Amino acid sequence: MKNEIYPLSQDGTVTLTTYVMERSTVKWNNRDPWEPEGRPAVIVCPGGGYWFLSQREGEPVALSFLQQGYQAFVLHYSLQERSAFPNPLEDISKAVWFVRSHAGEFNIDPEKIAVCGFSAGGHVCAMLGTQWNTPGLCQRLGIPEGGNKPNAMVLCYAALDFNAISRRMKGASKLDGVAAISRQLPPEADTSNYISGETVPAFLWITREDMLDCTDYLRFSEKLYAAGVPFELHLFGEGPHGMSLSSPLVAYGYELPVNVGQWFPLCVNWLNKRNDFGKPEPGKVCKY
Repeated sequence: MKNEIYPLSQDGTVTLTTYVMERSTVKWNNRDPWEPEGRPAVIVCPGGGYWFLSQREGEPVALSFLQQGYQAFVLHYSLQERSAFPNPLEDISKAVWFVRSHAGEFNIDPEKIAVCGFSAGGHVCAMLGTQWNTPGLCQRLGIPEGGNKPNAMVLCYAALDFNAISRRMKGASKLDGVAAISRQLPPEADTSNYISGETVPAFLWITREDMLDCTDYLRFSEKLYAAGVPFELHLFGEGPHGMSLSSPLVAYGYELPVNVGQWFPLCVNWLNKRNDFGKPEPGKVCKY
């Protein structure tokens, strides 16, 4: 596995960590490649309120996607005073283009790149999914137009409207005192304002008991539906904020909420369907 860290900013504070399986040179039946060519990829954005990055929402998630046949990456985006808009949007734009432009090196299909974010990391992904086509964004970053567009976004208890969250939590959260994006309150922080027919397909999940307002997800989904954007929404009944995979890997020793851990296989099924991933060539059967 290629596990390396690539800097995406000059000061080295924004990085992309790879969890990439190198293509095997061994051939089964002495003829056909064992490993597929051009795997799909997922860029994972951990949460942490733009204050820190949750370890539980980074590497464990990347390795879980890797196990399902996806090349995986974890983005360390701008935090604290560096989180002022548009830095996070630029960070993830650069990450998508980096993966796409190195598709051959990473054995990736450049048109099968998803972003997956949790909480504040979900906000970063939602900004890209709705605002990848912001005028001047790609030109400013030296990226070909559309080179930063993901093919899908996975939003896990994402802060879809950071403006509303900052207002609700004012005076009671570290976000207002540390994260620049929560003080600036730019209109772009409410990602639902930018949903259009060019918004990328979305898989969304949250719980009714989450500290975030789950009805934000309903409003976001209504706008996706009105814009004709494919999406799948799962609203689970039980569980607090920040559950990551909701599995023993990230919650050892704690009782897990009923059904919440099912979001991951549901998400993989959804991505596989969109990617047509794993579909064998006509008449080809893999014999182990």
